[in-house]
Amino acid sequence: MIKNSFLKAQEWFTNNSELSITVTFILLLCFAFFDAAAASAAAVGFCAFLATYWQAKISREHNMLSVRPKVQFEKTIDPDNGSICFGIVNHGLGPAILDEIILTIHSQKGLFANNEMQSELKRLCRESGVTYTPFFLLKNSNLPINKKYDLMNFTSPTDNPLWHQNVDRLMRTALNFEFKYKSMYGEEFKVILYETQPVIEKVL
Repeated sequence: MIKNSFLKAQEWFTNNSELSITVTFILLLCFAFFDAAAASAAAVGFCAFLATYWQAKISREHNMLSVRPKVQFEKTIDPDNGSICFGIVNHGLGPAILDEIILTIHSQKGLFANNEMQSELKRLCRESGVTYTPFFLLKNSNLPINKKYDLMNFTSPTDNPLWHQNVDRLMRTALNFEFKYKSMYGEEFKVILYETQPVIEKVL
């Protein structure tokens, strides 16, 4: 029981680091008030506690940086059939955990997997002369390092030589994507298509 109580107290002090410093300082002052001879020992103890706290804080920050993900949008072109695929790729140091993908069509905003948003997107694609196929990711899906997940695939139902330009125009003028994700430590990030980072373009 004593061991369990100690572990619970240790966990509380770790999760409430700033408050724990205040509590420890007050307790040390109380001990020093009732026994003036213990004042120097209390000061030494408090300094040791501060050193331990900062060491733990620096170690945690290092651990967070060592597994921090970095998600970017990627556009790939298949030379065999000319299809264009937009997706997300993780070029970070640790896995990315999907939170949500928000799609904006002109001024209308909603989740990428929303049926109404998908219907509107397909309508715009038809008007632009392209065929569109979506791929959906589940919330809390794990995106490993250097792994790519496809979101949209575009093809042309005709031999229109300008359909690639139509896709680019559609993506840049009518659509916007915001991808929200988290790290293993719960840090929250987001990347916005064509805004926060350049789109990586590759030919397969």
